[in-house]
Amino acid sequence: MRLLVGASVAAVAFILFLTWLALRVHLALAGFLNGDSTWMAVQNRAVVDLLQYADTGEETDLARFNSQYSTLATFRSVRDQLLSRRPDMARAISILSNIHATEVPLEDAVFVFAYFSGAPHIRQAIAQWKAADPLVDELETIAETLRQSNAYGAPLRAELQFQRARIRTISSALVDRSLVFSSDIAQGAVLADIALFFGVLGTTALAIGLWLLAARRILSRLRSSEKRYRLLFDSAPDAIVIADQATGAVLDANRTALEWRRKGAQRPEGMTYTQWFNDCALHEVAPGDDGLQSGEDGQRVVETQTSVLAWGLRTAHQSVVRDISERVRDERDRHIAAAALANTAEGILIVNARGRVVSPNRAATEITGYTKADLLEMCLEDTRCMADGSAMQISVRDMANAVGRWSGEVQSRRKDGSTYPESLTVSAIRENDQIAVYYVAVFSDISDIREARRHLERLALHDSLTGLVNRAELQRRCDAAIGMAAQVGKMVAVLFIDLDGFKAVNDRYGHAAGDELLQLVSERIYHQQRAVDTVGRIGGDEFVVLLTELERREDAASAAERILAALSRPFKLDSCEAAVGASIGIACTPQDGDRSQTLIANADAAMYAAKSCRPNTWRFHQYCEARAQE
Repeated sequence: MRLLVGASVAAVAFILFLTWLALRVHLALAGFLNGDSTWMAVQNRAVVDLLQYADTGEETDLARFNSQYSTLATFRSVRDQLLSRRPDMARAISILSNIHATEVPLEDAVFVFAYFSGAPHIRQAIAQWKAADPLVDELETIAETLRQSNAYGAPLRAELQFQRARIRTISSALVDRSLVFSSDIAQGAVLADIALFFGVLGTTALAIGLWLLAARRILSRLRSSEKRYRLLFDSAPDAIVIADQATGAVLDANRTALEWRRKGAQRPEGMTYTQWFNDCALHEVAPGDDGLQSGEDGQRVVETQTSVLAWGLRTAHQSVVRDISERVRDERDRHIAAAALANTAEGILIVNARGRVVSPNRAATEITGYTKADLLEMCLEDTRCMADGSAMQISVRDMANAVGRWSGEVQSRRKDGSTYPESLTVSAIRENDQIAVYYVAVFSDISDIREARRHLERLALHDSLTGLVNRAELQRRCDAAIGMAAQVGKMVAVLFIDLDGFKAVNDRYGHAAGDELLQLVSERIYHQQRAVDTVGRIGGDEFVVLLTELERREDAASAAERILAALSRPFKLDSCEAAVGASIGIACTPQDGDRSQTLIANADAAMYAAKSCRPNTWRFHQYCEARAQE
């Protein structure tokens, strides 16, 4: 039906358009025929004024000719502008209005010359107009010649007769072209009438043919549409029941509605909508009810949508009954999953493909200190950097997108500005197993874990009483220092320190006083060394100092002197005051060895040599070997 109405409207509109177009052309052409058109009249007045000037030589006659010639030049300018590729119709109408160019509507005249200049007869008429341009210019030349002659006195009679003859010849030629112009315009008007007649006739015939074709197609579509409607009606997955609004009697039901009935797919003749609903064992639930529950055995949980429609002469309501039992189960499962997500101890952020957070859980706000609104305005990388402090690259999401998951440790910043180490796992959620549309970031604060790890590492590498490095760590640092010293041409020295008199303090005042004394001794030794040196405890009252980057071994002797001086002062303990001494053995690279075990053993031997000599002294291992050889 829409096609039929559209075709009719289009045909009528086209006929009206042709009529309007032909009328505009006809009016414009008729206007040009009225009085040989305005520009022809101007040409005639220009000839008359020029002849008058030739007879009288009066300046007023010349001024009238110049005015007529200026009007003709304006006509020519407007004509050429309208015949150009981009005619400015508004400007042409404005110019013609100022000179009162024609008696017909200017829009029609401009319209014809702008858009129909190539039409039959119109093209010939314009050619005649253009052919008159040289003749008009010749009149202007004659006027200028006469003006110059009058400026030097009265022109000769023979010259005046010659110029009058030229003017009359030009006037005759202009009249001939005007007659041809008028004839072409008249023939153009006749052609426009013929085109209008046949255009309207052809359009009407075409409209009638289209109307008949459209009517035939509409009838065919109505029949096929009814079949398709019945097919769609019966194949709909939802039950559709149409009942009389006044009586409630079921007028029609689709195949799904019939299959839901206990008695099978039979037409519900004489049954009301309520009876059909109960016969199908349906349990209706309002859409959006938070308490959706699946029905009992043999029942379906459904929701209905009802609309009013015209059924012949009666008013009926159509009920679309949808089985939402599966949706109810899915919503319950999603509710459980959402509750589990919200109450998990780890922070969880749902991030879109651009890295912006779209959903945080409660633990995420508790760990970071940011509110949910704060997190929704952030990207995953805004408050995080890599564990080494470098910027968190987008490659984290790229890696998760490539392999499905990325795990690692990062540094994260809380809202108060404090930072904490974080264990982060980013998993990609793909669409059609190809494009990652979301990412799930699971994170937790591992400050306690890292602190416990550092504590275990410290226990493994340091002495629990004094906090100094133990033997294993001391040997590792010593080997590393020996290798570095060999490359830069410097020395490494090991000072082996054994306390004198410690056993007496330990026996007399107890182990607690002995432990306190060891702690104070370790502090004094530590404060005598440089930042690049290492102090370790490798036995009960035995300490080792690793000196690196030495220029000469005398620097090791100076360090030993400082240690002895520091240990010579009494120690104030909680229960008493104690005094101890120390014996120090020194071994240096490369003379005394190039391995940590060798250096420590040689320094130990030098310490025993110092202890056997006298208390509170030091000895080089090389010196001890020389004395032993003597």
